[in-house]
Amino acid sequence: MLDYINIVGLEVYAYHGVDEEGVLGQVYIIDLRIGTDLQPAGFKDGLEYSLHYGELCLRISRVFKASNYETMEACAEVISQLLLTEYDEIEDVMVKIRKTSNRIEERTSEISVEIYRRKTRVYLNLFAMNENREENIIDALERIDESNYLKVVNKSSLFERESTSGTGFYKNQVVEILSLLKPIELNSFIKDLNDEINGNNEGFSDNDLFIDILFYGDEIIQTDSLTVPNPFIEDRYSVIEGLNEISPYFIHPVSKKQIRRIKDEMEMEYNFYED
Repeated sequence: MLDYINIVGLEVYAYHGVDEEGVLGQVYIIDLRIGTDLQPAGFKDGLEYSLHYGELCLRISRVFKASNYETMEACAEVISQLLLTEYDEIEDVMVKIRKTSNRIEERTSEISVEIYRRKTRVYLNLFAMNENREENIIDALERIDESNYLKVVNKSSLFERESTSGTGFYKNQVVEILSLLKPIELNSFIKDLNDEINGNNEGFSDNDLFIDILFYGDEIIQTDSLTVPNPFIEDRYSVIEGLNEISPYFIHPVSKKQIRRIKDEMEMEYNFYED
C-alpha cells in the first residue's frame, strides 16, 4: 500500500488555451497527490529518503510554463508524465488543475481537470520469424524504450526454436515494462509498432514481428480488440520459460497460479525439462 504526499494550491502563471486565454494568460492552481513509500523517511528521519517538495514544485512550475497547450488535459498529462518518468520512487499521481479566470458567459464556481495516472507492470512477448528476427526484436525494444510512456525494466533470454509448422526458425523474448498507458492505448501503440516494423505486409516475410500483451498488471480485460491475460500463455512453453526467468512468482490473474508452477505443470504434462 502506498503513502501519499499532497501539494495543494501551487500557483503558476501560464499561457494555455485558445484565443484570448493563450495571449493574455492567467494563474492556474495545481493540486497534486503523489503516491510513494514514505516509511524510510519516517524511520530514518532524513530528507534524502523522501522527495524534495520544493524541487517538485519548481520542476512542475517550469514544465507547466515551458510550452503553451490548448487544453488543461494536455497540461495535466505533461505533469503526470514528468513525475512518473523522472522519479523512480513515485508510483502513481493525481493531478488537478484549476483555472482562476473562466472566459465563458455562464457563471461557474470552478472549472478544473483532474486525472489519475500510475505505473503498471506489463509483460510482453516479442516473437519474430525468419532472417531478421533478432534485429527486429532489438529494434522493437529500442522503440519501446524511446517512448515517453514506456520503460523496459527486465528481459528474458532470447530463445530460438524451430517452428512446429515447418516454416523455419523463430526467436522470442519476454520483457517486463512499466507503462503509463492504459490498456487500450498500449494495445494501439503496439499495433502501430508492429505495422511500422513489418511494413504492413501480409503473410510471412523476413520482417515478421509479433508483439503480444501477456499481462497488464493483475487486470482481466475482455474487449473486441484486446484480451488480457493473453489466452494462449499456458499453451506456449517458450513464453512461460521467459516469464519464469524474469518473474517466477507472478500470479496469473485467472488461474491464480504462480508462473513457476505453470512451468512445472507444462513440463510434467509434455515430459520435457530444461537441460
